[in-house]
Amino acid sequence: MGKYRESRNLEQSIVEFLEGELTETPNNWDNVFVIKAFSQVHKKWTSDNPVICVNMFSPSSVRKEIGGKTFNNTYTMNIRIFGTDDGNRLDLSDFILNLLENDLDYYEYTVDGENISGEVKGKISILRITRNEKELINVENLAQSDKFRSIITFECHIVLS
Repeated sequence: MGKYRESRNLEQSIVEFLEGELTETPNNWDNVFVIKAFSQVHKKWTSDNPVICVNMFSPSSVRKEIGGKTFNNTYTMNIRIFGTDDGNRLDLSDFILNLLENDLDYYEYTVDGENISGEVKGKISILRITRNEKELINVENLAQSDKFRSIITFECHIVLS
């Protein structure tokens, strides 16, 4: 039986949070795929199925105190939206921004063969959103799945309970 490390726990916690919120809202976006691997976007996206890709852009660490041996970790996360059209891209972006106003549950995951299970161990606190924009401008010659892309970048840290 294996365990995910902090970075993978963070990514997986955000993916599962988005999956749950997308299907439980009055909007009922059960046709949206949420993934971690950018390489999977073009396999999942269709003209009826937008894709949201979550990945860690970079972690950074600063010492908790001068001369100390422990660090506070801050993570920069990207959420890329591959919409089906500009309206869908904007709607999903607004929806996700509203979700990021609150802390999210942080899970620690255990892997046993094909089974992955998580246990809440704290909160993911969003420190600031640094980017929310249409990702590509000149899209005429791009694949259809790349024409309606947005990126949301935010910094967060984990607060263990």
